[in-house]
Amino acid sequence: QFGEMSCVDWGGMAKIEIVSHWGILFVFPLQIHPDLSELYDTINSLSTLEPNFEGKVKVKSWLDRLGVMSASDELTDDQVRQMLFDLEGAYNAFMKALSQS
Repeated sequence: QFGEMSCVDWGGMAKIEIVSHWGILFVFPLQIHPDLSELYDTINSLSTLEPNFEGKVKVKSWLDRLGVMSASDELTDDQVRQMLFDLEGAYNAFMKALSQS
């Protein structure tokens, strides 16, 4: 039986679901890549954001990492924590950029 489910949601732009099973996080690149790709395409299309905008760089970095993994690979707990930390930072930078425009 699966435990709690949490997600990161950028105002409906993309959702990344992480399922907790007996206290262990399981995240499969195959599940995350499409949503992360959609998120990257969306923020990349915003002309108000600089090309080197922190959010673009972080999301692209994770897209690149996931792109070289096989569909059956799982992210480690540390990778999941780092990805969530990076996406939270990207989200905060995005919200800051929106408030300044």
